[in-house]
Amino acid sequence: MRLTRLAFLLNRFFASNSRMLQPRSSVALLSLIYLAVSIGLLIYTVNTPPRARKFVEKDVQHYLAIGRAMASGDFSMNYVKGWPYRQPLYPMLLSVVIRFAGENLFLLGLVNVTLGLAIIWLVYFSILKVFANNAIACFIGFLAIINCFLYQRVSLSLGTEPLFILLLLLVLLWFGSYISRRNPRHLILASSAAGLAYLARPNGLFILPAIIGLACFRDVFRCLRNEPSPSRLRPLGRLATLYLTCVALFLIITLPSTLPRWRILGNPIEHGMIENFMWVDDYNVGKQSIRYTWRDYIATHTFGDVVGRWLRGFWAVYVRVPLWEEVWAILYVIAVPGAIIAVLHPQESYRYLLLLAFILLLPLVWTYVANPIGRVPYTVMFPFEFIFAGLALHSLRAWLSRSPNSH
Repeated sequence: MRLTRLAFLLNRFFASNSRMLQPRSSVALLSLIYLAVSIGLLIYTVNTPPRARKFVEKDVQHYLAIGRAMASGDFSMNYVKGWPYRQPLYPMLLSVVIRFAGENLFLLGLVNVTLGLAIIWLVYFSILKVFANNAIACFIGFLAIINCFLYQRVSLSLGTEPLFILLLLLVLLWFGSYISRRNPRHLILASSAAGLAYLARPNGLFILPAIIGLACFRDVFRCLRNEPSPSRLRPLGRLATLYLTCVALFLIITLPSTLPRWRILGNPIEHGMIENFMWVDDYNVGKQSIRYTWRDYIATHTFGDVVGRWLRGFWAVYVRVPLWEEVWAILYVIAVPGAIIAVLHPQESYRYLLLLAFILLLPLVWTYVANPIGRVPYTVMFPFEFIFAGLALHSLRAWLSRSPNSH
């Protein structure tokens, strides 16, 4: 009886026509709650001396130094001599504030608050468009605004995470749309967003090869299967042109990162010490100036070490990190069934998004032992959770609509 009652209430929720669940009212309410909490926390942070010092320590000092140079008109990117693992897009946003308002901590914090608001809006309207249900969009938006990780990144510290999350979410939406609709423009847009994501964080470098590789696998397989042999060259030629266009666009967009590295360091994708984390087992060892390679790793590790490293990384990245970073891991708990449903879902776009998540997290799974910082892998996982949580709720709604006990 209780399950029947719960099913009835859930059905009423999904079918609700309440004015508060209409898009304009919903997004306004979500925005007000988010802004009240994020700005309130930001004011508290910048006006509490110990928290204000922490707000601009460690990595943030690099971003501020790069931002100061840009604000003064210096776009030589000579910072890569000392910090090749930093990317220029986020400091460029900070440089706008520095140029016109100085290093006001509150205004600098508003950069991330604004990026967080853009994430809330994008999550809400994209879920609404994909699943065509106001209640699902509102609930997923609510899960976004109660996620502790988001406030940790936008109000309690300065960092690249909100910018990367926003750009990766755009990649996912356009890539998923390309898989489902085969509109070349969407793959071009996804590749452009991937280029900007790489300008935000070094691990964005993996995004373009992943989406082009998956698109190529899907498109070429479908072409060979559906097109008669004499007619295959023309569609394959169009696909090759599309992929080359995407790669060329990515290369052009990422020139602010690759050209200075090529000019100064002789390698357009040189990222300094973070590459050491691939081949060491300790964070402090990886931070040293010594460069390690795969040969060093093979010389000092067995096959059992490799297997153990993968297992530890998978457990940390897929289970422990999201539970730890979210604090109230409601989004994660709902997204996990959604990921399982994606494997069984008849629409292949969800399967390809799941494959994309797996590919993008693989480097972070491998390096987690040497660089056990939860925010790095969770920044990649976070955007995927919204989509799979939406899919889980959509599937629940469809099941309830078919269940005779829910009416």
